[in-house]
Order: sequence, then structure tokens, then C-alpha cells
Amino acid sequence: MKGRLIYLRLQDIELDPKLDRYNAGNEAASPLASGGSYKALLTGESDDRLRESLRAVGMREPLLIRKSGDKWVLLDGYRRYYQLRFLRDSGNLGLLLDADAVACYVDDKPVETEESIRYETNERRQQLPPSLQAAKFRELMEVHKRTIPQIAAMCGLSAPSVSNYLVLTTTIAEVQAAVDRNHLPMSAGKVFSVLTDEGQQKLWRKVSRAKGVTRVGLQALAAKFPDRLYKRPKAERMRRSKHVRAAKMGQVQDRGQTRNYLQETLASVAEELEFKEGEIERLRVTQLPLMRWWASALQDDSVRQYMKSQQNDRLRDIEIILEIDSDYTPK
Repeated sequence: MKGRLIYLRLQDIELDPKLDRYNAGNEAASPLASGGSYKALLTGESDDRLRESLRAVGMREPLLIRKSGDKWVLLDGYRRYYQLRFLRDSGNLGLLLDADAVACYVDDKPVETEESIRYETNERRQQLPPSLQAAKFRELMEVHKRTIPQIAAMCGLSAPSVSNYLVLTTTIAEVQAAVDRNHLPMSAGKVFSVLTDEGQQKLWRKVSRAKGVTRVGLQALAAKFPDRLYKRPKAERMRRSKHVRAAKMGQVQDRGQTRNYLQETLASVAEELEFKEGEIERLRVTQLPLMRWWASALQDDSVRQYMKSQQNDRLRDIEIILEIDSDYTPK
């Protein structure tokens, strides 16, 4: 149980230097200390992705806090806290975030010592093993009908990273466990996933005791396996690989063509705008003497009376133009 849910202002949430990963346990080195700039620590690609995710879908997982005297102390969610502060201070919170109503779970479980709090919080902050993350992503796709880009936005990851996790769910348990303990790289899932269970078991036995296993090394070993150990025949694999490479190359070319088209369109629009602005200025210059003539002529009561009786609609139009473009005041 994560405890009851409350909403606090961002400035009412206190930080514990011993739990704050940004200051390495040194209170004096806190990025929020006097004269410090926490924004300088939030410039990585993953930070950018997290901010984009927060703005796009809001903060799906509330912060975790605990009451300490008359203060609310942050136990878990320091990265989200700093990103919220970054967005608030830069005026980019968007519609789904509110710095005056930050969702927080309250941890009411009794803790005897501060060391216990630190241990408990660090345990919560540890990332899930890749195999469990992969299983959650698979559940989001199959049960909740989320797409890979949607999952990537929700979790602050890139779409290729989510795809790598999903591939891992198609491998045998031994491979998933090896990835969890960093014996195999995440990219190993792509090599194992094209093999049958028998082929995966055979490849795993070859590398189970090896050190420094790489994807390239796995591919070299798997390339020696007969077709019966693959889920698809070699000819089909080659065709699929060729199609994938062609599709990726086509995407690159399409993006380049789209960029060139947009640049050309923008240049054309700029030229058209410049031409029209010139036409308006030339029209204004040529019409200026005529407007002055009408402004002078309409000062004559006989002219006004004639225009009013014979062409009243035109008189109103002329007076509107004169009033807008000059100091003329209708009588």
C-alpha cells in the first residue's frame, strides 16, 4: 500500500539532503543551496524526455512523502520534484501540471531510525529489473492497448528502447535472468528472439559461463546454427532484414525530402509576403494624393450635399477610409 493521497504546494515539500541524489549526501552542496543552480544538473537527454513526458501526460506516479514534525519530507521522487520545479520556474508547466497541487502519497508506516528511512527509500528508488519492466510494457500493449510511442512518452524513454524491452519478453527465462544481472546486454534479446526455444537454450549454454558477452559475439555464434534452430528460414530472415534496412533508409530520405519541401515552402511564403507588403505600400503611396483630394473636397458643403444625395453609400466608404488612414474627422 502506498498510503493516502494528498496534494501539496511544491514549495511546502522539504528535501532531505541524505536522500537527495543530486547533492551526494552533502547538504552544503545541495543544488538548492544559496547561490546554487539546480537547472545546470538537468540538461541531459533523459531529463529532456522526462520533462516532455510530464508536460504531455502529467505526473502519473505521485511523490512519496512522510510527516516529520510540522514538515512534509520527500522520501521518493526527487528527480520528478526537480523537473517540476524546473518547469515551474521556466513557466512551462502546461495544462496537466499544477505546482500548487502536487499529488503525493503519505507514508505513515513507523520507522525507528533515519538509516531505516534511507534504506527503505533507496530500495524504492531502485529500478525494476529489465525483465519486469519488459513484462509491464507488454501488459500495457496487450491489456491496455497502448502503442510503443505512447509507452515511451509515459515512461520517459525512446521508442527503440521500449522495443528492446518488448523483444526481451520473447526470450527464455535464463536469458532474461542473465540480462537482469548484467551478464548479457539488453541488445542480446534481439539475437535470442529470432531463435526457437531449442536454439536459445543452445546459444545460452555457449555463453552462460563467458565474460564480456556482446551482441556482435552472440550474432557470430548464432550465425553458425542450422535453419531448424531459427523461427524463420534464412531466406525469409534476409528478406525481412533487407526490408527493414530499406524502410529505415526510406524514412531517412522521406524526412530529408519533407524538410527540403518545408524549407522551400517557407521561402516561397516569405517571398509572397514580401511581394504583398510591397504592393500594399505602392497602393498606399498612389492613393495618398487621392485621399488628400477627397479630404479637401469634402470640406465643401455643396460637395458633401451632392455626394449625400446622389452617392451616400460611396460617401460613407470614402469617409471610413479617410478616418482610418488619415486625420480626417467626418462632419
